[in-house]
Amino acid sequence: MPSIIQAGNAASTGLVTTGATDGILELRSGTAAGGTVAMTINAAGAVTASGSVGIGGATAGTTSYGAYATPLRVTLAGGLPYVEIVGASNQAGLLFNRNGSTGWFTGLNAAGSLRIARLATIDETGLTNAKDGTNGLTIDESGTASARIDGAGQLVQGRFNNETVGIVAESSIHLGYSNINFYGYRIANTSNPSATAAGTLRIQRGTGGSWVDALTIDNSGSIAVVGSLSKGSGSFRVDHPLPELTATRQLVHSFIEGPKADLIYRGKVALVDGQATVNIDTAATMTEGTFEVLCRDVQCFTTNESDWICVRGKVTGNILTIEAEDITATSVVSWMVIGERQDPHMMETEWTDGNGRVIVEPLKPVPPQTLEEIK
Repeated sequence: MPSIIQAGNAASTGLVTTGATDGILELRSGTAAGGTVAMTINAAGAVTASGSVGIGGATAGTTSYGAYATPLRVTLAGGLPYVEIVGASNQAGLLFNRNGSTGWFTGLNAAGSLRIARLATIDETGLTNAKDGTNGLTIDESGTASARIDGAGQLVQGRFNNETVGIVAESSIHLGYSNINFYGYRIANTSNPSATAAGTLRIQRGTGGSWVDALTIDNSGSIAVVGSLSKGSGSFRVDHPLPELTATRQLVHSFIEGPKADLIYRGKVALVDGQATVNIDTAATMTEGTFEVLCRDVQCFTTNESDWICVRGKVTGNILTIEAEDITATSVVSWMVIGERQDPHMMETEWTDGNGRVIVEPLKPVPPQTLEEIK
């Protein structure tokens, strides 16, 4: 016969029995006639509960606890046991703190997110595995996400050395202090995927009020640079234009370099009564007046292509005048005009001096300090 300890009234009795099997301690609820087994403890010390076990001064199986209670429930769900640690709204379900301090917390919040927090409210500053109902990992700073990895494993936003780094709205990577204040740089795709420029990769810089393109690469591979471009060398590389070599060869030519930012205009003209005039803007298909504001230090070169009569040229404004020694000459003359750029960009770019002329022998830049040097 099992031993019985009875407590309570006749209608609702708490029972402690040794159970029908030796070595089993049973806690029953019900009547003295037997009741219902609520919990058993076997000889090995294993505890089995038919319902929930509440710790923290609250009724087991409920979710309404005191404001800072963190009760434990051991529950059977669908025949499978699990441990449930429950917290009230906006509070930690599982909470570890430092000697009772309210300054540092680690726990599971009410939304099921893992939180490593610094403020007493748990949801202020720290680390969580979910943010705004989305899966992923978030590091918060005073309630604002400073770094987040979404459920797909993408870096959505982050910071390094107090500078924003991340993929924002799944279309851009920001390298700067703030996306909101438009500082630093970002790498972005076209904002409207249905636009004709869809697929254009943009490196943009912040002006404090908007993002402006610094470099773009469109879906055909064409690159546009807004500022200056410095390089060790340059060339064009294309499929060989001869049909019999197109499949097996490429054609490469080097860029033509020089110590001046020169522009070249050239053409051919036939003299009438020993002379000819050429409007350089017209010959270059530019708007009237462009050549004069664009070029300085202009030189011209002329060559008689058809006979031995001497010719010469001179540029005034945007007009090239060619004259022959023989005033009856009808010679065909090739001409070339070279002018140095003087547009505003050349005055402002970092690789020219205050007069817009190329700094041919600049000092080498000072390399940035390494992390070891900074320390």
